[in-house]
Amino acid sequence: MSDYHESAYAIYHEWKDWSVESFGVASQELDAAYKALLRKHVQIEGRYAIDFGFGNGEMLTILRATGFQSIGIELNPVLCEIASSKGYETVGSLTDDRLPCSCSVTVITAFHVLEHLDKDTLRQTFARFAILLKRGGIVIAAFPNGDSPFAASAFNGDITHVTCIGSSMADQVGSMSGLKLTSFHAFPALTTYSLRPLVRLKGLLRCYAEQIISGLLSRVYYGNADKVLSPVAVAVWTKA
Repeated sequence: MSDYHESAYAIYHEWKDWSVESFGVASQELDAAYKALLRKHVQIEGRYAIDFGFGNGEMLTILRATGFQSIGIELNPVLCEIASSKGYETVGSLTDDRLPCSCSVTVITAFHVLEHLDKDTLRQTFARFAILLKRGGIVIAAFPNGDSPFAASAFNGDITHVTCIGSSMADQVGSMSGLKLTSFHAFPALTTYSLRPLVRLKGLLRCYAEQIISGLLSRVYYGNADKVLSPVAVAVWTKA
């Protein structure tokens, strides 16, 4: 890891304004969106879930609320200490002996973390994911969408982002590890989960408009290929 990466990660929790008080606290809209993604994509039952790069802990909290025994992986020791103080089991890497045994994990979440990995580390990470997952288990991730001309702000807004992942790379990195890319779609608009009817309606209308615009632009940029042009994508890989 380069010196600037090390220095950036050392203060990452401060830059993000993550603290003991805010740890694991998601907005109502984000909580609803994450839970909807899990309901949509997790098709098998199981005991264990791993949140890879858990950051401020929102997904750790949601996985626990969903019924999983959730384990968090995080490089930042401050965040690990905070998570441990909240009763979460944490480790520092995918090779830690405290992780569940091979072929026993139902879901691995990696929200806004894969873009922080260089390509070789990304390949190694997915190889480890494949070992940990049970048959039918999934990896679900969100990241700046490498297929989208609108993703530059999301990707370039963080000095620790190093790899921009599109649908083709997502398919390739999964295939190299024996995982099949089974879904690649837009991250849900949070306004569609608002408790305020007018805000929710505006959010739905915006989603429909974006679908129409994306369909037109996709033809311009990619010909007949049907590409997702949302700035943030959600990808799901499944272990056969």
